[in-house]
Amino acid sequence: MSTVSGVWRILVLAVSAVILSSCVEEGPGRPGPVGPGQLCPQIYAPVCAERYGRQQTFGNACQASSGGWRVQYDGQCERQRPGRPDPQACPRFYAPVCAERRGREQTFSNACEAQVEGWRVQYDGQCERQRPGRPEPQACPRIYAPVCAERRGREQTFSNACEAQVEGWRVQYDGQCERQRPGRPDRPPIVQPPVVQPPVVRPPVIQPPRPPVIEPPVNPGVCPQVYEPVCGRGPGGNRQFNNLCEAQASGFQQVPDRFCQIFRGGSN
Repeated sequence: MSTVSGVWRILVLAVSAVILSSCVEEGPGRPGPVGPGQLCPQIYAPVCAERYGRQQTFGNACQASSGGWRVQYDGQCERQRPGRPDPQACPRFYAPVCAERRGREQTFSNACEAQVEGWRVQYDGQCERQRPGRPEPQACPRIYAPVCAERRGREQTFSNACEAQVEGWRVQYDGQCERQRPGRPDRPPIVQPPVVQPPVVRPPVIQPPRPPVIEPPVNPGVCPQVYEPVCGRGPGGNRQFNNLCEAQASGFQQVPDRFCQIFRGGSN
């Protein structure tokens, strides 16, 4: 039995030697690619390999190559690839920077932390509404020279050109924004329809009837003894009196002389 065991041990060692000889060294301490299905040494030297944009950790380079993966670097696959600073390696000091990614801006404590997160540093300092190169609001002069500026199809009036540029607007022309820009024909004026006021109907003013003026009767004995004939009309019809006083004293009202056929010098 010892002879048989020794023969099997020799066969196993021979096969292992053939498998190890098939690996080709491509660099210091790293085996080259091996064919699929071949046996790899049982050693733990982790590597990070990539295939079709995905990353995976293998026990050694031989295992990665036999599976059709391309070795990227030694060690387990980390969130950050070589060339980017490790988050644990970033210094703990405050030197803020403004970084950009996909059109968005964000402030980081320092450039290392921005690069770790995959952001591109734009400039030192916190992210402001205005980027370097644009005048700061504090630097604009306090003068009133109005301009009309435009942004995204909208117009707005600013006190001066500096304030417009600070807000990210593009100056169009001097002066306040008008409904019509210079050079454009004016639109026809909007004619408002006349406002028709309803007529004011005032109620008629009704005057109370005046009471008749009743003159006191004239005493016939007081009438003067003059002859100035008049014609009077009373309850009994027309009648001639010597004068007006007598007619009124009798309750008659004077009427034209013709009603009593009174002749005065040949005229009625």
